[in-house]
Amino acid sequence: MTRRPPSPNAVLVLLSALVLLAVLAGGDLRAQSPRPATRGDEPQRAAMLAAEDARGTTEDELAPLLRGLKASPGLQVLALRGLGRLEQPEWVRAIAPLLGSSVPAVREEAANALGQAVSRGDAAPAATPLLARAAIETDTSVRGVLARTLGRLPYRVAEDAQEAERAIVRLSYGPAQRGGAPRAVLPPAALANVAHGLDALARRQARLITLAPETRARLRELARYHLDPKSVDLSVEDAARTRRLAVSALNAAKDVDAALLQDILKDEDAQVRRLGVIVASNATSEVTQDLVSSMLKDDSHLVRDEALRAHGRRHRLLPLPPPAAPVPPPAGAAPAGAPVPPVPPVPPPPTPSAAVCEPAIAALSDPHPYVRLMALDLLGGCAASPAAIARLDALAAQVVPLPGRTPAAASAASPVEIGRALVALARAAPDKARARIGAFASAADWRLAIAAARAARVLKDRPTLEQVASRPLARNDNAMNESLEALQELAGHDADRLFIAALDREDYQVLRTSARALIGTPLRADAAAAAARALSRATQRRQETSRDARMALLELLEQTGTGGNASLEDAVSPLMGDFDPLIAHRTANVLSKWTGRMYKPAPKPLPVQLPTPRELDELPRRAIVRMQGGGTFTLALLPLTAPTNTARFVRLARAGYFNGLTFHRVEPNFVIQGGSPGANEYVGDGPYTRDELDLTSNVRGTVGVSTRGRDTGDGQVYINLLDNVRLDHNFTVFAQITEGMAVADALMEGDVIERIDLESR
Repeated sequence: MTRRPPSPNAVLVLLSALVLLAVLAGGDLRAQSPRPATRGDEPQRAAMLAAEDARGTTEDELAPLLRGLKASPGLQVLALRGLGRLEQPEWVRAIAPLLGSSVPAVREEAANALGQAVSRGDAAPAATPLLARAAIETDTSVRGVLARTLGRLPYRVAEDAQEAERAIVRLSYGPAQRGGAPRAVLPPAALANVAHGLDALARRQARLITLAPETRARLRELARYHLDPKSVDLSVEDAARTRRLAVSALNAAKDVDAALLQDILKDEDAQVRRLGVIVASNATSEVTQDLVSSMLKDDSHLVRDEALRAHGRRHRLLPLPPPAAPVPPPAGAAPAGAPVPPVPPVPPPPTPSAAVCEPAIAALSDPHPYVRLMALDLLGGCAASPAAIARLDALAAQVVPLPGRTPAAASAASPVEIGRALVALARAAPDKARARIGAFASAADWRLAIAAARAARVLKDRPTLEQVASRPLARNDNAMNESLEALQELAGHDADRLFIAALDREDYQVLRTSARALIGTPLRADAAAAAARALSRATQRRQETSRDARMALLELLEQTGTGGNASLEDAVSPLMGDFDPLIAHRTANVLSKWTGRMYKPAPKPLPVQLPTPRELDELPRRAIVRMQGGGTFTLALLPLTAPTNTARFVRLARAGYFNGLTFHRVEPNFVIQGGSPGANEYVGDGPYTRDELDLTSNVRGTVGVSTRGRDTGDGQVYINLLDNVRLDHNFTVFAQITEGMAVADALMEGDVIERIDLESR
């Protein structure tokens, strides 16, 4: 008989008495290295991997993981990691006793698993044992992980967050010494985790608490933390990470004084200096704004890009975000059906002077492409600068038309820069952009067609949008999607015939956009018929990556279909047994709305092919990504922390899946993303793989799994161009760039992967 775990409330009642005894019991035992899982452990490891992947909820379903908690330290680490990844608070009762392990690595994993288990709920069940362990922990590495975990918990009560804050500050020093000797400073890696915890606390709990003066003082010390020149510890990167995180936390707390800012802007680490630019740009004094301007000449493109962005924000050179949608009044505040008050118009910003645009014009000659792209974006706000408009127009003139036509000029710039110039020209000089846009709309390069759609959106040029949306250009689905989104905004349901026609496409992103645009259409019957056909085609491909598109199609059918339409019911009913459980349940809701009857879905999930432990042991340890046209970068794979996602990446690379695919998303000073056959967010390899979250941080150069919600890995990957700690514990990291970061740093939208070679060493 299956036995469900007790409720969270029952856990809370018993937690202190049961868990703290276990924690205290292991408090004085010395550190030992855990014995790694060995070949003899293979059957248990395989069972644990399967239980974690199945995302069970009962003791019977999770029995392999629960048994792993009583096995060797190596298996305990895997079991703890798996239980935490379930994100089910009821399993705190099973995880917390391992905080009392004699093995530091097990205690670290237990602390992190507790944080993951409650990450979607209330901090209280995990905070109690973590605080108890923090009071007695002597291992410096474990102290760092405890601090990091306490900082990221989802607190609901200010007093609880403040108690965690005090504990983190205490953990930032070494354990108490006998005889009243001063506490030692933690090693760099542990201090980086402490700063990680304080940064998370400062950012996530800003509305709940204000950091105490003691905490801010400690953060100012950490923001200036450097290794002792005489130290044999070579963790320079960990020391730099500590400073970055401390500066980030102080920025969130709005507590960086002028003296500290000067030190930050002179730091030898480029990421610290970049954070200093952000701090300075948020200030209003002319002195700090002058500091931002001085960073335009920094040695690092990371800093120059941020300084240029700050210059654009200060002088309103960047486009304004769209106005917020009207917010309906709360229930009871107005009669049902009462009109929502209109949003007051936002006055246009004053036109910047020509002099303001000179830094952006100068940055067009920057050696790094990302800085040049930022400069082009800023020049879109330079309508008062003839020099800026002339540079944009000359760049846009380099468009290469379809084969067989004479190019307007030899193309010296990349298609991305040429396209970005047209979009900026549409803002700065609309008439000149209108004279250029036709060549872009008919260009052979899909990136230029996308630029045509984006510029047409700025110009409100419906004919060009319709032209791009209708072109049978290879790989034009992304350009079509750009046009469809703009047409929905510009023409609404006047463009419904085009949206209905687009439902005949195969691209999931286009299907999703078109279905969403047709909600509320007066052409109900035509839209419903087209949606049913699209839904059938997408379902036949049996790819979980079709989920978003099929959800949108079901929503459209629910709204446009009616009960008693036998053909629609026949088309939708088979999805009650769909391979995607979410689709099966959504279908039951649609049918219930149509017929007034209750339906019980019976999904039939796709078979899961998990790598065996032996296969994982034999996985290559390195991957070399070779880009078309030259340039390579090398990845060190992390199969121990992300086994299923690493194995999938290796399988796809061996099969040549990535050959010819692109990096379709490039966001300077954030991430680049690639690995989609459709070069967009919605087309990937299926089935989905689960998230494998652990303590591996999204630092610069790490490679992670792109997802659209929990457990939706589809073969797409992203590369962190900066330390993106806000992604930690939410996105799987499975590799780290060890060579060739400069190549990854300069990848542009549409750059093609030639192949990926694998090496065992």
